[in-house]
Amino acid sequence: MPKFIYLLQLLFFPKGIPWSKEKRSFLCEDMDGDGFFNCGIETNAFDIPVWAQTDGDDSDPTIGQINEYGYCEQLPANHPTYEYIYNDSTLINFESSSNYIGVLRGATLTLQVQPSFENGTKILLDRGTTLIINGFTANLDFLHPYPGCKIILRNGAKIKKPFSTPIGVEFVIEDGTIE
Repeated sequence: MPKFIYLLQLLFFPKGIPWSKEKRSFLCEDMDGDGFFNCGIETNAFDIPVWAQTDGDDSDPTIGQINEYGYCEQLPANHPTYEYIYNDSTLINFESSSNYIGVLRGATLTLQVQPSFENGTKILLDRGTTLIINGFTANLDFLHPYPGCKIILRNGAKIKKPFSTPIGVEFVIEDGTIE
């Protein structure tokens, strides 16, 4: 390598770290609630939810991902809808018309009572998120945890059998039992 290029490299990359290896923060969101995410050109990062697929048009909930020919795919009328929790939240009484509630970006969701989702709403726990079941007996059929998340039982909380979690989900019983 010529000395001039080497000196420029030392000037701009004093530790020898090229730009492509630097950690960049970016925004990855589902603005239209269709379950498909707009993450710009980024395709493999921690901020992208485990279940995410790329959205072809994040301003229109009737359009999903781009197919192999470069066209945006039209979603069926009965396509599931999504809501997201980005910050630490406590749910005491919650009603949702969405099919899925995603807990994202390291957020903690604390449940004080068993959710009663009449329309079959499911809670998705992304990696790095935490669900706290606080002081009630829970049936976990509403829950879809992904590896890398944490579920905590507190204040005498109980989990009804049968239940299962994927390998990689941390299950902590601080004060509670499994019935």
